[in-house]
This record gives sequence, structure tokens and C-alpha cells, in this order.
Amino acid sequence: MEFLLATIFILFQGILSGTETAVIRANWLRLKLKAKEKGISEKKIKFLENKEKNLIITLVGTNIFIIFAADFYSSFFINNLGKGFVFLAIILSTSLSFFIGELFPKMLAGTYPENWLLISFPLYRFFYSLLGIISQPVYFLLKITFFPFIKKRKPFPLFRRNLLTYLESYKKTKFIAQQVLEAKNIKIKDIMIPLELTVALPYNANPYEILEVLKKYRFSRYPVYQGNKNNIIKVITLKDLLFLPELKYRPPLYVNENQGITEVFSEMRKKGEHLAVVVNRKNRVVGIVTLEDIIEEMVGEIRREG
Repeated sequence: MEFLLATIFILFQGILSGTETAVIRANWLRLKLKAKEKGISEKKIKFLENKEKNLIITLVGTNIFIIFAADFYSSFFINNLGKGFVFLAIILSTSLSFFIGELFPKMLAGTYPENWLLISFPLYRFFYSLLGIISQPVYFLLKITFFPFIKKRKPFPLFRRNLLTYLESYKKTKFIAQQVLEAKNIKIKDIMIPLELTVALPYNANPYEILEVLKKYRFSRYPVYQGNKNNIIKVITLKDLLFLPELKYRPPLYVNENQGITEVFSEMRKKGEHLAVVVNRKNRVVGIVTLEDIIEEMVGEIRREG
């Protein structure tokens, strides 16, 4: 029984550890769209947007489960083999904690962050409620001491002569720089929103039907299709609604799924586009990509003000 409980605690550690990575890596637009596909309301996953609080809860939780697992493994070996075999408990708990509690979950959650959050959502929500009580003092203490200090700190003066020193001293900045440099290897198909998850408007929709969709999804841009989603012909933005009842549409920008994100980023900036329609080599529409998606992939998630 002790061995089983210890192993369960290791699995719980893995769930929290993976969630820690998924919260950082997740694309929130894709997460919300996938959640709607699975019948999960946006309100239920809204608590995941508070990254600081979720990181504190996952860190507190993983440490608690590590301690419990080590204690139960030690108790199991002492009761069954004697005190001389405690070292086996240390080796076993350390190994399982590293591979099952940290390495494998983080790798999986880093590769499929949105899927990880939606699959582990019910259990993690329970942990969030339970550990939130324990973590609240830590979060409150950081909120009144550490967080204000971070917001008020002066920007680091960056010059050509101290660029390398800056990158070595500040891991976060180094990571962002590496992301931008490595972005040339990422293709649009790796970050696009698939066609089946795309919220699009029919060409013959009247202005009032369009307003209902805008109220429901609250996106700033929508592709417009004629017949079916494979035939996207125009794009509508919130600004276009100023011309009601005569709507103005704009032709979409088409990009190939095998283009690099840096190439598409340059093209979208040059043409002033914030949304592009993605097609495959057969010229069939397979999804959409936004300028925000590309920037998030290169330098991290964009925080919306307000």
C-alpha cells in the first residue's frame, strides 16, 4: 500500500510538472478553440491565464508530492527490508521523480501544451483548488514584495559591446533571442489554427448574424467563405463593421503551409495583414495563421492589456 501511494504521488508530481510547462507554452487562442470543440466553456479555463499563480501552485504541489513519495518509499523499504535498505528508497524515488515526475511530462507538455491542459484539466482543477489555499500566502507575499519590484526595475542598457554579456547574464533574454534565431526552422503548418477549428463567416451572412458571431467569439478578424470553409474568399475585421449596413471586405493573404514563419512574418508586415489563409501544395485551404501566433512562437505569448 505504501509503495502504491508513493507511486501515485510521483504521478501527481508529473501532472503538475507538465502543467507548469504547458501553461507557459500554450497558445491561448488555440486552447480556447479546442476547449469549445470539447464543450469546455472559456469561463472554466480562465483560471489558467494567471500564469504567476499557476506556476506557484505547481511548484508548491510538486515539492509536496516529492516529499510524500520519498517518505512512503522509505517507509516501505524499512518495513519490508529493514533500515539498511533506505538507500534503495532514495535511489528509486529520485529516479522516478526525475523521469516520471519531471522529464517525460515536461517533454510531452512542451510538445502538446494545449492538449495537455485539456486532458489534465479536471484533475488539475482539483489540485488548483486544494493547493491554492496552501499557496495563497506565498502568492500574496510575492505579489506585495517581488512582483512590484520587477515591474519598477529600470531597463538594462543594451549596447553592441555588452550584448554577449547581457545574453549570458539574463537567461530569459537569451532564450527569447534563441527562439527568434531558431524560428527560421519552424513552418507555418506547425503553428497554424487548423481549418476545422477556424471560426469563419459565410459570405451571405447578414450584418446582424455577423454581430452575433462577434459577440460570441470576440475575435478581431474572421475569414469569410463561400459555399464551404475550403473556399475562403475574403476577410472581415471589426473596423469593417463601421460601414454597416454595407460591409466592406478585403481579399485574404494566402500563404503556403511549408513556408517558414519568419518569411510569412515579413510578408504580413510588408502588406499590413494580421491574418493569412494557409493552403497546402494542392492549393486547398488547411487553416489560418495570425500575426500574433507567429510573434508568440518567436518571442513568447503576447500579454493583452486590460
